[in-house]
Amino acid sequence: AVLERTIVNGAAKKLDRILRPFDEAADYVSAHHGELLDQFEDRWVAVGPKGVIASNPTRLGLRRALAKRAERGNTLYVTFLTRKRQTLIL
Repeated sequence: AVLERTIVNGAAKKLDRILRPFDEAADYVSAHHGELLDQFEDRWVAVGPKGVIASNPTRLGLRRALAKRAERGNTLYVTFLTRKRQTLIL
């Protein structure tokens, strides 16, 4: 039982380490949403814990911009910023 807890706790710490940058980036978007919307309206944005890394009007363009910046391995929050009402199909 002790070994099992150690493995679970270790996995939880690893998962927390992986997700922390994503959570910080999501918090940044939430805290600065109005400013970001004014600056990047109708654009896809990739956000790290400290701010916008790249933006583009298309998702493919954003992926290409990130590839050029070698941001593939980083944990980023990606969202489309718009004032228009959106219908999501989940």
